[in-house]
This record gives sequence, C-alpha cells and structure tokens, in this order.
Amino acid sequence: MLSDVAYSVKCKDCGQLYIGKTERQCIRRLQEHELRHSARLKNKTTTTTTTTATTTITAINLDQAQTSSIEKHIIETGHNMDWRNFNVVCQGNHHYRRLVKESLLIQTHQPELNKTTHSIPLIVFPDGFSKTYLPDPAK
Repeated sequence: MLSDVAYSVKCKDCGQLYIGKTERQCIRRLQEHELRHSARLKNKTTTTTTTTATTTITAINLDQAQTSSIEKHIIETGHNMDWRNFNVVCQGNHHYRRLVKESLLIQTHQPELNKTTHSIPLIVFPDGFSKTYLPDPAK
C-alpha cells in the first residue's frame, strides 16, 4: 500500500476536486475522511419546530466541528465523494518536498474543495507552476 503521497479525489455528483497529502497509507487516509463523515451522520441530532401550520424548520446539530473541506461539502450538499477512484498524484518520502508538490498542485489547479491555497510558502514559485509540468490530479 502506498504511503507518503499527494492525492486527489472528486465528488461523484458535481465533479469538484480535492487535493490532499498524507504520510500514512493513502487508503487509510481516505477511509478516515469517509469514516469521520459517517460517524457524524450517526451522531447527529435533529430538532424539528413548526413556525406556522404549513412551514417546518429542521436544524441539524453536529457534535464536533467540521475539520475537513470534503466533509463540509458532503454535509452542505448531500453529495458523495468518489472514494473508489481516488488518484495518487505523486509519491515521495521527503516531507518538505511532498508539501511543495501539494502546494504547487493546489495553486496551479485550484481545486474547488480545498480550503487552503498552499501547505507552505512558495518562495521559489510564488505564482505557481505551469500545468504542463505537473501531473493532472483530475485523471
């Protein structure tokens, strides 16, 4: 199983992209994204109040703060991520280089689901990198 990777995963419903990195086995990281969402759905509480005879308002209270932009997207839209077709964009054992690669991928491809624009300051490539020099995370 691969570890020390930068990866991408798409939303099944709208096609929006997320780029991430992990030192752990990538399958475990993707399962963590999915399991965290499943656990929150299991633990949610629903409160229903009626304001008029025809209008019902439903509020959902999640026990923990949302920590993942993937999770936030799933909760807000009801969409599902395409976990089976995640893509390992690049692999490398050097932590700093992996951060640079992830930052360049995020800045160059500007995935819709990423909260951050980079993992580290890009001093050498402050404006990003040409897409022709980087792997395509959407493939």
